[in-house]
Amino acid sequence: MASSLSGDTKDALTRELPSNGHCRDALLAGLALYGALPTQDDMSVFVTQRAAAARLFWTLLQPDEKKRHPIQKKTGARLYRTPRYEIKIPLRLQPIPAKPAHKCDRVMELRGAFLACGSLSAGAQGYHLEFVLSDELRAVRLGWMLRSTARAPKEIERKR
Repeated sequence: MASSLSGDTKDALTRELPSNGHCRDALLAGLALYGALPTQDDMSVFVTQRAAAARLFWTLLQPDEKKRHPIQKKTGARLYRTPRYEIKIPLRLQPIPAKPAHKCDRVMELRGAFLACGSLSAGAQGYHLEFVLSDELRAVRLGWMLRSTARAPKEIERKR
């Protein structure tokens, strides 16, 4: 796989586990929230094209959940049939969580959002961070998170 700024950054972020339990919980909640895709049986699935992100999600699960929710590797339908990794999201992580009160937890949720649906590039005008979200609710929440920790994002609606 070719090296990219976004991919290298994601791989580096997956290697750094937060030491505090509440920060690990916020990272897991962020991955589940922004990486979730619904299935036919009303069960959400965490989906990623990065093996490191899938391993991180699985590592953050509780021990009994790891046995019931293994990582499944599937052949992708697009982009040169790039493999994708799926993990069923435990029921406790499926509802949208309350907004984190601590700044460190907001930063961890943003990390989860970047790992799940973000991309980073370095162009002539500087760095460009982009998130592709599945619905308006997540977009509004992510905008609030970004404003509370960094600066106000620009928003563009594409393809629905």
